Amino acid sequence: TYAIYLFSGGVTFEGCGITAPKDTVLTTGSSLDKDGNPVKELTIEPTKYELWIAGTQVDALNAADVLGNGRFAYDAETNVLTVSGSCINKGSYVIINGIDGLTLYIADSALLSGGTEAVSTSKDLTITGPGMLMVESNSGCGILVEKGAALTIEGASIIVEGRWGIGGTPSGETLTVRSSRIHAKGTDGALCDFDGGITLEDCAVTAPDPYHLADGSVCDELGKATEVYIAPDLTHKETRTLTDKDSREVVITVTTNTGDVHTAGEASAAEPVLVAAYDADGRFLGVAWVSAPGDIPAVHPAADALTLFWVDGDLNPKAEAETVPME
Repeated sequence: TYAIYLFSGGVTFEGCGITAPKDTVLTTGSSLDKDGNPVKELTIEPTKYELWIAGTQVDALNAADVLGNGRFAYDAETNVLTVSGSCINKGSYVIINGIDGLTLYIADSALLSGGTEAVSTSKDLTITGPGMLMVESNSGCGILVEKGAALTIEGASIIVEGRWGIGGTPSGETLTVRSSRIHAKGTDGALCDFDGGITLEDCAVTAPDPYHLADGSVCDELGKATEVYIAPDLTHKETRTLTDKDSREVVITVTTNTGDVHTAGEASAAEPVLVAAYDADGRFLGVAWVSAPGDIPAVHPAADALTLFWVDGDLNPKAEAETVPME
């Protein structure tokens, strides 16, 4: 006899699989062991994932609502764990992750409080989402990254506190913070031990001031900083090439902030030019002289339009002036 017999059209497992005997194979729709003998009894269980929430392992049956309270949902297809509420687990971890490339999406404000590490990952993890994430550990690391994993924090707002705030082990772990706001506190280090490197993109450490990076840690003059603030960089620079009707060019580096306001830029041109700046109402703001390639005088802040006056070395006009909008 066979546990599964003669399903010649095939056997499909969705969200589950054969867990015992482990060497069971299906041949022509029948259950066999590795030697081709019939397997008469087998166990089929839900697919289990290397992800635990407050001691509960995530599997295919509980993934949509891991703890039964609507606060944690795992989508295996997108590899996203959505956090929609708080969890306090005084005895141990809140989240343990062993799934590579997992995204922790903070959908709503949440407090994750653990007795040891609150969040621990041994595989690459990204934290993102519009909700405010508060993480605290009573005796360990708020967010622990180990076994050479990479942590990316992108477009997130995080407050974290523990003996260590956000830390590696260290064994090659890396941290990338991109366009995020973080307040980290740790009595033994707020943001530390990422010996694989710390990268900040479109954000910056605002405290301590001054600070430096050493051995994968944010440090002040005393060593590992015990409190670190990271804030988004609110400015953005882009290069625009302004061209007149005769194909002459002036390259302007424009800086904007979150209010989308033009600020002072830099300029270079292939031949001498006077650049006059005007606001949106046509009021004259000032003038910059670009004498040769590589010259970079400041163009007036808040300019909405520039007029290009092509001139010779003595500032004598060589061509008709042309106004070019900054947008």
